Amino acid sequence: MGRFVALCLIASATPAVSLDNGLARTPPMGWMTWERFTCVTDCTSPGPSRCINEQLIKDMADRLAQDGWLEAGYKQVSIDDCWALPDRDAKGQQVADPTRFPSGMAALGKYIHDRGLQFGTYSDIGSKTCGGKIGLQGHFDDDARLFASWGVDYIKVDGCYEELKDMQNDYPAFGAALNKTGRPIVYSCSWPAYMPHHCEGSDACMTSLMEHCNLWRNFADVADSWGSVTGIINFWKRKNSSDEMVQAAGPGHWNDPDMLMVGNFGLSHSEEQTQFALWAIFAAPLFMSNDLRMISAESKEILQNREIIAVNQDALGKQGYCVAGCDGNLRVWDAAVVLQNAGTFGDGLPGTGLMAWKVTVNIAGVIGRTAAMRALRGAVLTGLAIASAEENYTTPYVAPDVAGLHFVETFDGDVWSRWKHSSGEKYNGKFLVNTRTPEALLGDVALQVPEAARHYGAAAKFAPIAVKSQGSFAVQFEARFEDGLSCGGSYIKLFDSQGKAADAFDSDTRYVIMFGPDKCGATNKVHFIFQHKNPVSGKWEEKHLQTPASVPMDRRTHMYGLFIRSDNSFEVQVDGEQKASGSLLKDMQPPVNPPKEIDDPADSKPADWVDEAKIDDPEASKPDDWDEDAPFQIPDPSASMPSGWLEEEQLKIPDPRSQRPSDWDHEEDGEWEAPMIDNPKCTVGCGKWEAPKIHNPDYKGKWYAPKIDNPAYVGEWKPRQIENPEYFVDESPYMLPSIDSVGIDIWTMDKGIMFDNIVIDSNPEKVMAFGQATFKVRSEIEAKQDTSVSGQSMISRGLDWVLDNPIPVLVTVLAVLIGSVVLCCRGGGAAPPRPATEGAGANQVIDAGAGRSLFLTFC
Repeated sequence: MGRFVALCLIASATPAVSLDNGLARTPPMGWMTWERFTCVTDCTSPGPSRCINEQLIKDMADRLAQDGWLEAGYKQVSIDDCWALPDRDAKGQQVADPTRFPSGMAALGKYIHDRGLQFGTYSDIGSKTCGGKIGLQGHFDDDARLFASWGVDYIKVDGCYEELKDMQNDYPAFGAALNKTGRPIVYSCSWPAYMPHHCEGSDACMTSLMEHCNLWRNFADVADSWGSVTGIINFWKRKNSSDEMVQAAGPGHWNDPDMLMVGNFGLSHSEEQTQFALWAIFAAPLFMSNDLRMISAESKEILQNREIIAVNQDALGKQGYCVAGCDGNLRVWDAAVVLQNAGTFGDGLPGTGLMAWKVTVNIAGVIGRTAAMRALRGAVLTGLAIASAEENYTTPYVAPDVAGLHFVETFDGDVWSRWKHSSGEKYNGKFLVNTRTPEALLGDVALQVPEAARHYGAAAKFAPIAVKSQGSFAVQFEARFEDGLSCGGSYIKLFDSQGKAADAFDSDTRYVIMFGPDKCGATNKVHFIFQHKNPVSGKWEEKHLQTPASVPMDRRTHMYGLFIRSDNSFEVQVDGEQKASGSLLKDMQPPVNPPKEIDDPADSKPADWVDEAKIDDPEASKPDDWDEDAPFQIPDPSASMPSGWLEEEQLKIPDPRSQRPSDWDHEEDGEWEAPMIDNPKCTVGCGKWEAPKIHNPDYKGKWYAPKIDNPAYVGEWKPRQIENPEYFVDESPYMLPSIDSVGIDIWTMDKGIMFDNIVIDSNPEKVMAFGQATFKVRSEIEAKQDTSVSGQSMISRGLDWVLDNPIPVLVTVLAVLIGSVVLCCRGGGAAPPRPATEGAGANQVIDAGAGRSLFLTFC
């Protein structure tokens, strides 16, 4: 059994500094476009329901309003990157793509607001967004006013095109610009995600974030894979209550581990449960990124679990931290689960595992002892080891028939007599030949990436093949991501070795074709790139498929095929189905044949050329009664302090009935404090009374001169056109040059990537037939082995049985439980006297100061 890790969410002092906008008092909840729909802007290939456009946002707003999401707390629809045009308009304003957002952003914001929801959007603190659209740089005030005029309630600001040295000045400056608009806009910053240390160990960095942002991204983007989620979880294992990240979290200012992947493709049901509950424990913003129009009932049940949401939305807003064994890695599979309330109710459940989460919340009457355990059970609860026999779906591997094919690599036999590892110094990863886990075809092996965060390179040579007149070309191979794919690829390169040894292959080797899946950040595509030689200049240039297929994000084997024919047509298949197609002459970027005319590089815009269409009206002036300093809100002059309000009394007081446990050790446990309860004297109110704020009738904001047509405006300048000296016409790019080698050159953050059944030939039909013979049987078996959905009812029944029968299970694993109790309960000491019965105090169900905490352990 691995080392035990405890993570504890407890009350801790938080510095009293925060963004002064009164917003995000609990972690924001809603839906966001990015991970599921990324930066898909071509609405013709996937269709208008699968790209970033107005209809997608309206669909999600409708689903939030009609399917119980709003009632559960998800009240925001947020458009992430790629809504804007790459450039500003003639007025210098950001503009939503009019093709994809024909009604405009203000109208879309109204549509969202009319459904009782909030409107979120995105930009970048630099010159461009991560998706290449226009950024905020140089226009902070103008853009803030524009967003406010659209009715924006939330904005996430990225940092892709900003210098690190400028972030800690520019982010606060844009926050100030938002506040000046007078509209309440929740501000999400991203600069810790770009810092090499993610602000770890820097109190100053965290303090600045709390002063200027409502929430902030600390770490890398989440991807739809368990490997990505666990990477974030391991970063979040804060080691004590004084950790700067733990200290920073609280009402109005939250650490953001990124979006929820629940309802997508990359997580099993139990992994979805785990992510959701841990994000609740982290006091993290809960932003889904999925398709609410097709979400499964199981995923919806997880995301709408009111008890877990109540933990996340608790008014205390405390983030979990690690108190023991914090160097262990999170591993979740086939493990029993413990939900143990540390002595408060005397209920204990057995389990084994690496991690224990101690959850302290302050919820008014939401969850009792068994209800609390049931609420958090399924998610920090993954993979209960239920002893149930599984049907054996495997079959013995039979080597395929390769007769008549130009080149086939099945990785059988003496692989390393055919393949050579790249000899370059940077290739610190070494492929292995191994079986899959689990096996479908018993004894079948593949080329495996055994370690994450390594650079891998290997190549094999074969007899040359070239595409002659009226010829065709086909390449196909299988790939599998056993541990999911967060940042990496499994593409192959076909090249001419030019007589060099296979181990000379590296990232600089000029290839003819690069083909296969790749996913990292905004990239999610099945690459098809070929290099074409300009017969005039002699230069080789990459030609990219303009609308590539997306990468399947489950953990099964998938087959990728590229087929090129003599009419210059091509087809990309995934699992034998066409996913992309087109013409080499029309659908590659840049085009195979260059333009006949190009911009004259010697031409430049005249110094007196005026291309600003609008200018400030020089005759306008600010009215004398315009007060730019008038506040947006003022205290209500008609309000008065209610009778019975006690300004000298505290709203919370130490519970006078609570006693320090007899074995409390000051050196190990720290100073004991009684749990806080509502002050019974505060029937009307306590503390300093402040009049409620109302809208200031004199508020006008900053004055700006109206814009008028610029009388000196000439128009948009464009350089003159000249003949392209490198112009040519090639009507047969399908005639590929000689290829005699296949290579794999990847740097990946994921292990468990498998390559198999690489086949190359001049006959596409023969290659497709080979794929059907080798892939179909494996695919059918893996589908039966994938129990991530079908096994859920069994897991749920098993978890319920554990919760309902603690004593038999306790006896079974008594030794493990004792070890868990020794480690987890030491800080809490003996159980204190049980507090007043239900109803005596609104916020006493699970309190902070006297060991009333919920532990969750899992492996």
